[in-house]
Amino acid sequence: MMRALLCSNLCNSFPSIALLLSIAMIFLLQSLIIGKRVQIVVHGMGSHVITPLLMSLASTSVVNCLYGTIHPNSSLFNLVHLQHLDLSLNNFNHSQILPSFGRFTNLTHLNLSGSHLSGPIQSSSKEVWQGNNFSNSIFHLQKLQDLWLRGNREENSQGVTNSIGQFEYLEPLSLVDCNFFGTIPTSLANLTRLISLDLSYNNFEGPIPQLFSNFSQLKAIYFSNNQLTGPIPSSLFHLNLTYLDLSSNNLSNTVELDTYAKLEYLDSLDLSNSSLSLTTTNSTPSSFRNITTLQLSSCNINEDLNPLCNLHYLIYLNLSNNQFGGLIPTCLGNFSGYLMVLNLQSNNFSGTIPQTFGYASRLQDLDISNNGLQGVLPRSLANCTKLEILNLGHNFIEDAFPFWLENLPQLKVIVLRDNEFHGPIEQPRKRLAFTNLHIIDMSHNEFTGTLPSKFFESMPSMMVDDEDKSSLNYRNFESES
Repeated sequence: MMRALLCSNLCNSFPSIALLLSIAMIFLLQSLIIGKRVQIVVHGMGSHVITPLLMSLASTSVVNCLYGTIHPNSSLFNLVHLQHLDLSLNNFNHSQILPSFGRFTNLTHLNLSGSHLSGPIQSSSKEVWQGNNFSNSIFHLQKLQDLWLRGNREENSQGVTNSIGQFEYLEPLSLVDCNFFGTIPTSLANLTRLISLDLSYNNFEGPIPQLFSNFSQLKAIYFSNNQLTGPIPSSLFHLNLTYLDLSSNNLSNTVELDTYAKLEYLDSLDLSNSSLSLTTTNSTPSSFRNITTLQLSSCNINEDLNPLCNLHYLIYLNLSNNQFGGLIPTCLGNFSGYLMVLNLQSNNFSGTIPQTFGYASRLQDLDISNNGLQGVLPRSLANCTKLEILNLGHNFIEDAFPFWLENLPQLKVIVLRDNEFHGPIEQPRKRLAFTNLHIIDMSHNEFTGTLPSKFFESMPSMMVDDEDKSSLNYRNFESES
């Protein structure tokens, strides 16, 4: 198959593609001569096909520059041989997903993500399905293998009916941020070829149904930011998952973290803000042999942190807003080869900051704010040359201003707020100090003397011109007022 990539900076309304047509005809005529099919991929350009030669197109991608309404009589719907259709990241002015989409009976891949489509969605029988129903128009496309509707939430407050179970060949299913409500349809159990299921950022409620008994290929489940309740179904723990995200729900239950050990291939687990209460045991380290991302924020954990110490492949560890207490284990330095983000904020840790943090050579984000930490800031942090965010706020750290951090080339955010830092803040020791620093919060400490103007003159990245006054945001850091 010949693949033509047509790129343009033109933004056209949906019905206009004169320029596309003339270019496309060249490729199509050439393809007819040499006997090859053409796949035309259009980025940043309108597409309203009006020539019979285009009817044989098998794939088209029109991304990120269409605007206007999709009309039922659009000649787009004459491309009945389409197998791949990508209309993502356009602005279709709250158009509905029309019954005409049901004409693409050969379609295997459909991506309508982020295109400002709205509901209720019309069906092919001139009915408008609302409440707990969904359109039959798309569900005529029973050859679909990929379906992406992410981010089409305008006026789309409706449910998903059991019609979705007709997609027996579906592999990835993404219904993220579509404003769906109601219960998760049990007919999803029919989609036994699913590899990825993403229902996050909707208003689904009720328990997670027992769907997963026959899902031998399912690798990723994303159910975050809904209103799901009740226990987690046992069938889920018999899957070969690599990604599981149940965060920001109402799954009120007490669960041993070892329960997730049954997911032996798990790479990423996020249970944050899910109303779960987690407990740990001494076998927890062996339970997560391959895990690289572990997010357990606000999981009501009040036990020893040591069972997590041997998770040597962690890249991202978030244990914030729990009830961990005592000393921060020095074993966290064992993550030195991989750890990039460590968030222990809003716990009950006390004592000094471990010197071993300085062994985490890849560490980019360290947040130990809102604890009861004391003593001085360990000089070993100067070894963390990739560090970008250092948040020490709301502790009892007693030290002078840490000028020795000035050599960290990537450091963008320093928060010393509400500690017991003291003494004068002198002029920088080198002409170019803290060259990448954007935010520094030194408030509510015991510094003395005046603040030298040259202190900030050496920080060019803090200087924002009038054309760029947008707020700065680094990962999950937001400055306090």
